[in-house]
Amino acid sequence: MIINVWNCTFYMMDDDGNEILNDDGTVKIFDAPDYDWSDVAESVEFDDLVELESHQYVESSDLIDPVEKSKKLGC
Repeated sequence: MIINVWNCTFYMMDDDGNEILNDDGTVKIFDAPDYDWSDVAESVEFDDLVELESHQYVESSDLIDPVEKSKKLGC
């Protein structure tokens, strides 16, 4: 069994440490969809993981076919 990264979200801060905000005051979030996250997962051990209730965090529309993703990344 291997560990992989499902999702990673970023936010940015200005030089004073303030989050960059959307017009409505919420924190502006970013994705890096073309980044290969496999190196991040290499440092995680099975004992580090805590299972989440998947129905709260994942919808079927979020599922990505890993084979198709690897083809797009040229793996």
